[in-house]
Amino acid sequence: MNPEPLPFKRILVALDGSDRDEGLVQMALQMSAILGSEVTFARVVDVWTGVRADDLDGSPANPEEEKLKAEIEQLVEKHAGSYQSHPQIKVLHGKPSERITHYSEYISADLVIIGSRGRGALKRALLGSTSSEVAANTRTSVLIIR
Repeated sequence: MNPEPLPFKRILVALDGSDRDEGLVQMALQMSAILGSEVTFARVVDVWTGVRADDLDGSPANPEEEKLKAEIEQLVEKHAGSYQSHPQIKVLHGKPSERITHYSEYISADLVIIGSRGRGALKRALLGSTSSEVAANTRTSVLIIR
């Protein structure tokens, strides 16, 4: 008896501004095309705005964040053409692991895709890892990409 495929209808992709982002964007767009999923790309800015609506809806709160959102849009557009995808792009505020976890629940994501910085076991044990914290604290399935 084969298990039924997991219904990843909403995918949240956590970007961190590293070189790995491009691969995460490509992978998420491919998955979206195959599964018919909605994709949201999010970048967390480690700043509190004091405006709860921005924290929930992912709207940029200042010109620097507007520029960040435009950079993510360019990266997505670079790869989205062949997939006919219309992903959402959000800028979230706060501690990355907490915001990704909260936002995944807020949008009812079925899957979170996040990169692993691969800092090593000792540093991860001492400092914590965003990807490890998200995997440990969310009810959503998490795909960690090296």
